[in-house]
Amino acid sequence: MQKVQKEEPTEEPEEEQKVETKKGKKEAKSKGWSLLGGTAEIVPFLILAYFTYVGKHFYSNLYPTFAEFDENHNYVQKYSNRVPKGDSLTLKVYLKEGKSQPTIARDAVPTWTTTFTYDDEEFKPSKTESVANVSQTLLEGSKNLWLVARLLTKDGERFAADVHGGMIKYTKEKPVPTKYWMLKGDVCDEGREKTYGTKKQPMTARGIPMMQVRLVYDRTHYPRPWRYQDYYPNLFVDEFWMTDDQLIKFNTTGENSFGVDIHFDLMTAARWRFQHMMEQFSNKMQRFSETTLRRCLRCETCLQTRIRISSLPRWLCPSSIASSSTWH
Repeated sequence: MQKVQKEEPTEEPEEEQKVETKKGKKEAKSKGWSLLGGTAEIVPFLILAYFTYVGKHFYSNLYPTFAEFDENHNYVQKYSNRVPKGDSLTLKVYLKEGKSQPTIARDAVPTWTTTFTYDDEEFKPSKTESVANVSQTLLEGSKNLWLVARLLTKDGERFAADVHGGMIKYTKEKPVPTKYWMLKGDVCDEGREKTYGTKKQPMTARGIPMMQVRLVYDRTHYPRPWRYQDYYPNLFVDEFWMTDDQLIKFNTTGENSFGVDIHFDLMTAARWRFQHMMEQFSNKMQRFSETTLRRCLRCETCLQTRIRISSLPRWLCPSSIASSSTWH
């Protein structure tokens, strides 16, 4: 009988195992890169879709559309502008001093009168110039010089409430770093504005050189709850776009006089809605910044920093060096 020799299993060479391992790693890397590349291709489409959604939502706020029928197939009642297109209207402007919004008598003599056509195509903007005289007594009493606008029909009937706008803007006193004379070490009060109001709530006052009276041209038909009856167009004094650098600083003594341009123009309903959204956003940001500032003032880290700075010599204090625009 012949002996059968058992074949021992042959082991693969180490080189072949290394090659297979490298191939597996390359395949895993290629899969990872393919997934990453696919994700990178999706990102631009997601960004485009997001901006499309935001733009569509923004456009719907500026140019709203309302359904003609409700879910029960009933006709939705809508309310429209009471002033017909092409109607002749009159705007009267009055100037009066007062601590609060003044009331103007019916027979009062207006400072300026203009007649116009309520039509966005035929309307022509108008303006006039006036001089505002502001005394120190008026400022110390926290009074204002009010512009009052009144809108009348061609028959002389008033169909909307008077709107008011102050020619003096009172704002809370902003903290100003203390400046010193470099040689004498005395406090430099040059450029500081005079404060009014109370000690607890000091305010600074500045003059507004341009007053803009706006009348909204709106032909939209609104259902409830946007309107509950036929409406009159909105009349208001526009101060939103007036920045602080455009305001006029008052002298600390004596009477102040400055010229005021009074403009009257129509505003489209879309622009009025856009400005209304901007005002709401600006008010929210202002409240948020004031809250953040209060928290920062109460912060222990900021308090310790202020204590360290106040313990330095006066001539080394950063507030007396970095804040000074000129050397004295």
